[in-house]
Amino acid sequence: MSDIKLPAGANFTADMKSYSNYYPFGMEQPARTYQSGGYRYGYNGKEKDDEVKGGGNSYDYGARIYDSRLGRWLSVDPKSRIYTGLSPYVFVANSVFLFREIDGAYFDINIPPPVFDLDRPKKNGK
Repeated sequence: MSDIKLPAGANFTADMKSYSNYYPFGMEQPARTYQSGGYRYGYNGKEKDDEVKGGGNSYDYGARIYDSRLGRWLSVDPKSRIYTGLSPYVFVANSVFLFREIDGAYFDINIPPPVFDLDRPKKNGK
């Protein structure tokens, strides 16, 4: 969605730039995607690289190119010596729900930060 507001009578409507539904490893679900043109970002906010394998199938993570149909990288992991039990082409250790990929060079645990309610009274008045 864009932050540009379009007038529609007395109310404003949002300017929808794009939306997409994805399968777990990032492939777009057919007939569940819309783009108004010129928007070049997709899964995980990464830039689409449509020149490699067609529209919405490859994403540029900076260090490597990712193929969302396969759930694999198109090049060898430069840090594959660290992850000896994994294929050098594997994306987030094959666990998209537990891990996240930042820039194609490494992955980390995908745990949201804890939410603290600072306005809630403490136990025993402390």
